Amino acid sequence: MNHVNTTTGRYTGRCLDLPIKRLRYSAGWYDTFYRSGGNLLILSLIFALSTLPISSAIGQAANLDQVRNGKYDNPVSPGNFQNGNLGFQNAHFIEGYSVPYRAVMTGLTPGVPVSLEIGFDIKHSGKHALDYITSYDRLEPHIFFGHDPETIDPTVGTGVVGGAVYADIPPPIVNKNVTIGVITKSQPLSSYNDLSADEKKMALWGGNFAASNAIVYSSGGNLDVAQSQAIIVVSFTPTASTAVLAWGGHIASRLDWGDPITGPNSAGGISGSPYHMRLLDWNLNNLGNQDRSLKADAVFAPPLECQVTPLVQNHCEGGNATITAAVAEGTGAGPFTYELKKGSTMDATIQTIGPTALRIVEFQLNNVALADAGRYYVVITDNFGTTCHDFGDLNVFRDPSVSVAAQNVCSGGSATFRANITNLQAGVSYSIKWHEFNAAGTPLGAGTAGTIQSDAMGYYSTFTVNNATATTRYGAVVIDDEGMSCNGQGYNTLTVYDDPAISVGAQNACKGGSVIFRADITNLQAGINYTIRWHEFNAAGTPLGAGTAGTIQSDAIGYYSTYTVNNISANAYYGAVVVDSDGKGCDGQGYNTLTAYDDPTVTVGAEAECEDGSATFRADLANLVPGYTYSISWHEFNAAGTPLGAGTAGTIQSDATGYYSTFTVNNITSNGYYGAVIADTGGKGCDGQGYNSLTVMPCSKIELEKLTDGLVDPSMLWSFTISEGDLEAPVTESVLNDADGILFDGLVLSRYETYKICETNVGSGFNVVIQYYDSEGVLQDVPWFDPDVVNGGGDFNQGEAMGNYCFYIGAGTDLELPANTADATEPIRLRIRINNIPPPGGDARTPGYWKNWNSCTQGNQYNNVMEARANGGDKADFWLLDDHLPHILWQTASARYEITSCQEAVLILDERQVTGKNQKLASDAAYKLAKHLLTYQLNKKSGTYECASAAAAAVEAEGLLASLNFRGTLSSYLSNKGKGGGGAQYARALELAKTLDAYNNNLPCGAGARTIADKESAPASLDSKLRISTYPNPFRGATTLEFSSPVKQGVCCRYIPWMAK
Repeated sequence: MNHVNTTTGRYTGRCLDLPIKRLRYSAGWYDTFYRSGGNLLILSLIFALSTLPISSAIGQAANLDQVRNGKYDNPVSPGNFQNGNLGFQNAHFIEGYSVPYRAVMTGLTPGVPVSLEIGFDIKHSGKHALDYITSYDRLEPHIFFGHDPETIDPTVGTGVVGGAVYADIPPPIVNKNVTIGVITKSQPLSSYNDLSADEKKMALWGGNFAASNAIVYSSGGNLDVAQSQAIIVVSFTPTASTAVLAWGGHIASRLDWGDPITGPNSAGGISGSPYHMRLLDWNLNNLGNQDRSLKADAVFAPPLECQVTPLVQNHCEGGNATITAAVAEGTGAGPFTYELKKGSTMDATIQTIGPTALRIVEFQLNNVALADAGRYYVVITDNFGTTCHDFGDLNVFRDPSVSVAAQNVCSGGSATFRANITNLQAGVSYSIKWHEFNAAGTPLGAGTAGTIQSDAMGYYSTFTVNNATATTRYGAVVIDDEGMSCNGQGYNTLTVYDDPAISVGAQNACKGGSVIFRADITNLQAGINYTIRWHEFNAAGTPLGAGTAGTIQSDAIGYYSTYTVNNISANAYYGAVVVDSDGKGCDGQGYNTLTAYDDPTVTVGAEAECEDGSATFRADLANLVPGYTYSISWHEFNAAGTPLGAGTAGTIQSDATGYYSTFTVNNITSNGYYGAVIADTGGKGCDGQGYNSLTVMPCSKIELEKLTDGLVDPSMLWSFTISEGDLEAPVTESVLNDADGILFDGLVLSRYETYKICETNVGSGFNVVIQYYDSEGVLQDVPWFDPDVVNGGGDFNQGEAMGNYCFYIGAGTDLELPANTADATEPIRLRIRINNIPPPGGDARTPGYWKNWNSCTQGNQYNNVMEARANGGDKADFWLLDDHLPHILWQTASARYEITSCQEAVLILDERQVTGKNQKLASDAAYKLAKHLLTYQLNKKSGTYECASAAAAAVEAEGLLASLNFRGTLSSYLSNKGKGGGGAQYARALELAKTLDAYNNNLPCGAGARTIADKESAPASLDSKLRISTYPNPFRGATTLEFSSPVKQGVCCRYIPWMAK
């Protein structure tokens, strides 16, 4: 819907297609267009009578209707199609509208083609009337009448139903060039072409247009004559008996044909009825002439259209404003009078231009002030007194205000100026340029375009000056982009300072140490904030990495900063970079060398020394830096190389080989590690250490001098074993073939250990004297003890003839081992002397010997003896029990007890019954006496020494056993248990057994007998190998015979003279 403001006449709907789009129309133009000075213009009214449709065929007729849409202030909608003519009282149109027409055709025969000829005046009275055909509904813009356009329905009252079909209306075929102003157009073709496609279609109900040439011009008329008609032919085929054809006649407009001062070239400027539409003929019969006319008074000229530009203009104080007023081409009748007024009442006229034929004029308002701001109207009056007015607003602003703060920066730095801008007007575009200014405040050069932005503080612009070199001035110039003469400027000083200067001293230290660099800083400016970062530098002086933030301090010298480099590893460069934290470009740097020396090296040699001795270590020192001072301390170290304790201060000395230090460890008792730690005393981190092992060596020595009856006898088999202490296994040595009789003289022992020395398997008849030389060289007796069996040898405690003499030496004993030094050529030794004094007779054997050396105890002794005899001589130094069987234990005139088997003899020697389960009867005195008597008798058969007391005891023993009829078969002969047990015979039997036992153990003849326990343990198994160190040991008056045996080649055996008897 279109609207009009009837007070101002401002058009607010769709604009006409005119060169100037925003138009103003005169108020009440439809009343005054044909009035002048209040007098009504008399128009000639020509009425065309309707011609009744004529048909030669009954029922076929065609009727031409045109729309009456009512007077302009009393519209009729939908429009009323009727045969009558149109005038001011029943129709209202504007040049450029189309008059709606229809032809209602009845009595048609469906399928029979119809060709209808239509004529219309394109010229009338020398003016342009209906210049071409359009669609039937073209009544817009209608806003000028103050109401909506009327509805046009060609089917109203026809009874036709259904939709229409359409055919394109061809363009006019006769055209003429028309120049309006400076624009020339071919008319009416240009006007036709400005229409939309829908505005160039003819509508048909009740039929179909011909497939081709549905609408053609049969005559285009003549535009060069005063009166001319154009003719079109419409062809269609009816589909019903009634068909309706609808179209429009375009009312020629002065906007297309011109509006000179002499009057418009359109027919609206004449009197009468210049607008005619006719049905001329058709192909069905004689149609007759139907003419419909439109009076000129129903057609309004295009309104006086005016425009003031700009609608709004802005200027700053002192600017010049131009107000332009324009009358649209084809509207109004010149000459025109233009009046410039201010304010909505439009009372006072400021300026007047005209009367003038000009359709565009300009009013100038120069050097405007704030008071000039407001709304300005231009009232335009044409030659007919028609007025049109429009307005434009003038805003007058203050000039922009530009405030720029001073900046300071260091040489080569960057400074960013900010211009705070006020008095900028909303909706106005501004531009800004930054300049260097001279001292007088004049901007220099073309400047650099900036950007106006806004933040919470207001409008602003920034500008950065890079690589500043000298103090100067910078500022901004703001101007409007709309020619409003709005401008302002501001500037301030850029102060350029010298960069900070940094001086850093060189440093040196050892690798792994720490140094502190100091940077002295000058040229720091008051009011500027600075930061400092320390960096490693390359040789070219370029700082490396992100660096480490430092602190700027001050002292009596000035500003400075320090930085510590820890754990130095190599030569390097270190320095500081100072920059201002305010972005002033104030920066400076300085650096110097860090010399990293190698740490001192400490080389300590290993030492080995005897127990309780002294060791002196030497540390050779290298990589000492000239000018540095050092201290050295000696420490004991752990195995991981860590010095222990506070250490002992040492002294650094020098000789031909270099720097060194020594340290002595006294009273060595254990292995360990010793070394030196060196460090510089100037805090340069120069330190080093070295250590090595101290090995404590056992250096104690002994020598055991073995004598036989006071003399060294290399033929003897005396055997000694030293064990325990730190010895992994016992060490055994013998004097056999040892010319000096000195044993263990090559053995090295520890003073801190306790050792056991034993002479093993000494015959019970020997007197063993053990002595040592004290510190004065005087022999002192050594107490001994007889342990249980040692290394499979004999055991006095088991009642055997062989035993061991043992004693301890070393730590915790009276025989301490002497201390020595590692370099001693003649070490001090513990000297021991052991003298074995043989028994007077000797050569006896114990019961254990005879129990083992036989063929029935399943030992190796028998086989070894037999093999030895086969390889050597008769008996081969040894007697076997079997050699003396059968054997008579006792005999009387009437009886005797003869032992015939080895097994029976062994049972008697083991104090067992020879029958039954061979019960052990050691507590029976008869069995014990029988054991020692049989042993004595076997010894005598083997040629042992004579002893009267033993011989007498043997005779009595035989008689006692004979009285008991002892045959080893009873479980009790002389028991100490039960009634009568332990009587005189029992006691006597034991005494005799003791005497015989003393003999059998080679005790001196007549010596006191040993106490024999009631229960003696069975002897340990004898050595299974044939060795000269085994029983009997020792022998007197023997020679040496060497022979081989399966056990060992070259075994030395003893040849006993009595064995050859």
